[in-house]
Amino acid sequence: MNELNHRSIVNLAKTRPPKSSIELIERQCLTLLQESHGSNGNYLVSAPAGFGKTSLLVQYFNQLKLENKQVAWLSVSENDSDPIHFLTGISYALQSLGKNIGVASQALIGSGMVLSFRVILTTLMNEILSFGEPITIILDDLHRSDSADIEDIMVELLGSGPDNLRIIIASRSSFAKFGKLRARKNLIEISADDLRVNYSEAVKILSSKSLPSLSNDNIGLLLERVDGWINGLYIASLSLKKDSNIDEYIRRFSGRESDFSEYIEYDIFSQLPDLIKNFLIETSILEILTPELCDAVTERHDSDSILAQLRRKNLFIVTLDEQLSCYRYHHIFRSFLQTKMSSRTNKDLHLIHRRAYKWCIANNLLHEAINHMLVVEDWDYAADAIENSLEMLLSRNRLATLAKWINRLPVQYVQENPCLQLGLGWVAILQRDFSTAIMHCSKAESTLVLAREQNTVAKHKLDKLLSNIEAQKGVITVVSDNEIQISEFANTVEINISKEHIFFRNTYIAALVYALMHQGRFDEGHRLAIENDISGDINNFRATVYILIFRGLGYRLSGHLKQANELYEKAQLIAGKGFKDQWMPFAVPSALSAEIYYEWGDFSRASECIQNSAVVRHESSVIEPLVCYYQTSSKLAIAEGDVEKALQFLAEGEAIGKKDNYSRLVAAMLSERIRLLCKHGKLESAETVFIDLKKLSTLNMRQDSSSHEYWSEVQYYVDMGACMYFLGIGKPEQTIPILNRQSALARKLNQDRHLIKILLIEASALLQLGKDRSVLNRLTESIQLGAKGNFLQTFIESDPALHDAFQKTLSRWPNDDDLNSSLEGEQYLTTLKENFGVSRSTIEEITTDINDIEPLTPRELDLLRLLAKGLKNKELAIEMSVSQHTIAWHLKNLYAKLRVANRTAAVTVARHFQL
Repeated sequence: MNELNHRSIVNLAKTRPPKSSIELIERQCLTLLQESHGSNGNYLVSAPAGFGKTSLLVQYFNQLKLENKQVAWLSVSENDSDPIHFLTGISYALQSLGKNIGVASQALIGSGMVLSFRVILTTLMNEILSFGEPITIILDDLHRSDSADIEDIMVELLGSGPDNLRIIIASRSSFAKFGKLRARKNLIEISADDLRVNYSEAVKILSSKSLPSLSNDNIGLLLERVDGWINGLYIASLSLKKDSNIDEYIRRFSGRESDFSEYIEYDIFSQLPDLIKNFLIETSILEILTPELCDAVTERHDSDSILAQLRRKNLFIVTLDEQLSCYRYHHIFRSFLQTKMSSRTNKDLHLIHRRAYKWCIANNLLHEAINHMLVVEDWDYAADAIENSLEMLLSRNRLATLAKWINRLPVQYVQENPCLQLGLGWVAILQRDFSTAIMHCSKAESTLVLAREQNTVAKHKLDKLLSNIEAQKGVITVVSDNEIQISEFANTVEINISKEHIFFRNTYIAALVYALMHQGRFDEGHRLAIENDISGDINNFRATVYILIFRGLGYRLSGHLKQANELYEKAQLIAGKGFKDQWMPFAVPSALSAEIYYEWGDFSRASECIQNSAVVRHESSVIEPLVCYYQTSSKLAIAEGDVEKALQFLAEGEAIGKKDNYSRLVAAMLSERIRLLCKHGKLESAETVFIDLKKLSTLNMRQDSSSHEYWSEVQYYVDMGACMYFLGIGKPEQTIPILNRQSALARKLNQDRHLIKILLIEASALLQLGKDRSVLNRLTESIQLGAKGNFLQTFIESDPALHDAFQKTLSRWPNDDDLNSSLEGEQYLTTLKENFGVSRSTIEEITTDINDIEPLTPRELDLLRLLAKGLKNKELAIEMSVSQHTIAWHLKNLYAKLRVANRTAAVTVARHFQL
């Protein structure tokens, strides 16, 4: 049986109800569940071991199946403490329903992306909702997933899950966070009192065992002794068959679990052959039994037949699949066997767990393998397994599992192991805990220096650890949002990570691409990304997707929005490869695309992307997607006329920025807040925000110890917010030195997207200062830059006082501008003119009656034909063998005869005359 089959068997076993050899009687408490068939009632069946919780749920499962209802089963295990592992189990369970439900979430889990479990949970809930039909999910033994994250998931599903979802839970204990759910009637509890066996049920159980006739008093006394515990009643019935004095037996029977142990010991276990005893004890270390795994643990070759024999003898073994290839022991029976196992020597215990570990490693059962080593405290083997699986765990976002395993090791052992320190560092990074990440990385580096001096680490392992450290340092740099360090990182001369360690090399390169893009070194960033794409590791899915996103960020900063969006969509496509449903795209590119669609005036697409990207708040490590999400959400709220909602989005973004120490996010939110407040005349509120913004600027200046010039978005947002406030209170002169400094830096570092907004604010300031000619120059330059990415909303939402200046600029567009020479450029200008009300006057200029136009000379006709072909002044001069100055003089005369104001209008006339 290959490794895929073994993993499939484990998953299949958990998603099928156990098959019992004991004939189950129908419990009266089953009616509680039956009565809720037509409702959305969620139930928690909570009772100690042995009260028949699983049997009750198996009966209910079978009943729903007979009624052709949609029902899924999941037996929860200790491994399900990892939220992603838990959601994987639910997705497998749902797949048993067919119709592709569970496929999208499973594809997302297996995609290799680093995702918050909340993203997968959202996908899962969307799949259930899209399924349409009512679904019941039964979760058995939920108490075994000891995790706050699992409680959060259950609260989400029970409290605000899809309307067509119903959940039935069996657990030995309740959960603290379930209290509010019960109070709101989102969860109904079936307790141990409800599960206690009543007299009529006891009669049925005892009569089914072919026992000697029992008096009513004996049945009542026995029922009192077991206190309604159904397992206790079964134990009693088994013993009664062998005890000649029924009255004496019932008198001394207590009904406690110790009676079960005594019964197993004396009535069953002691009578078994030593071979079977040894098999049972040694395999009790296994949660799930397969013949191959049992052979490995016991060093036998006949486990298949032994398991079949145990099943025939009803020795408390539960069948988990229809093929009879996967089993588990009854929980209390396993506890009895494990007590026997604990009496073995430590050497024997270690040896048996080591055999299980080796088989599980060979068959890709990593969770099971490591747990075996942790049980016997074999730290070296456990650490080796964690180290060897580190890249897989990171690429699949199994952060909770990684942290759980490492934290189960002794603290001193972890501190002395650089790989484990780095593992904790990666967990901290991807949870935005950068100070902790830096601490772990520094400890790992110090430990490695000492190991290097003492020559205690093999060279190949040393090289891999050094690569891990370099990659981690690079990622910490870009996600901790220190712009000085990002700038210095962009100046990295060479990559000190061997291609042999491709996972860490590509992770490092992805971080470096981001740093280069952030600093406006777009050509270098694109070249590095393309080279990495050619030689990259297809298994490092996260790096592949993020390199595309970071290249898109480069195009975004340079103002090429179309190219940026194409890369975001490519990242989205790769991230969703194999998905059957398209309604749950990867959140980061969705948030970035939302900003672009909004800029293009496509509010519908922008809203769609924003809805899909709400989870970016939990998912994104870099800042830009967060800025895009909150700013675009705010602007869409404004478009709906809801200013308060818009300000609320900005407040949420600011709160996250402060919580996670993201100065850039805080500055972006405050700057946009000032723009909104000033636009709506709330200058006193704007002043308060301005004061907060100045504090942020002071903090940024204190941190700036860089000796070289670099682009700081924090300072950009601070300066733009300050300038908008000064304009709002009528002090334009205070903005000019700020704007001059920012525009010079933006030009030098290729930040054209930001430069457009700087120029527009500068135009507003110059307008207030009465410098009309300079205003037209700034608007002309901003439109030229905006044409690269079809910028629209930035111009529409600029200072309303600039409206007339925009009209004048667009109606007198420079004759030699590149925008006039291409269809796309003309279409862009036409769109802008329509939005600023220029198109009507232009049409009037070019629809002059042909009879009113002064006759054109042959040379003027030639000039007009060449204009229609899109030739520029320099090309016209060459074609007509005159100087550019002469061409300009001819064009002036031509425009006068045609009664038009610019080249675009003249070309339109030429086409009208079919020249």
